[in-house]
Amino acid sequence: MLLLVNETTLLPVLLPLAPAATALSRAADRIAATMATYGANNAMIAAEVEQMSTRRIAPTANRSVVGIMTEFTFLADRSRERELDDLETWLAATPCSPLYHTHTTPKNAFRHSLAR
Repeated sequence: MLLLVNETTLLPVLLPLAPAATALSRAADRIAATMATYGANNAMIAAEVEQMSTRRIAPTANRSVVGIMTEFTFLADRSRERELDDLETWLAATPCSPLYHTHTTPKNAFRHSLAR
């Protein structure tokens, strides 16, 4: 499984890793679907997908993102019986300490970002 986390909202996106050679190209579609699930309009999704047309893999320097990815990995590992979509929805509703003073959960943070 591949775990992607938005740095600003901490919204998680999960997709099967196999086949690994196509994971990055499949990620854009999965991210778009997740954005739609939480209320992003077509124009916003199209703009985000356009930004993803140039792919780059790099480590993050954001320690909060690393910590959240570690926590999401721990939670996902203990919830393997869940379907992928259900697991992703559950993780998005998980309170995250970097968001405690603002929106508490990634899905709330993402929905708030839509209002801007």
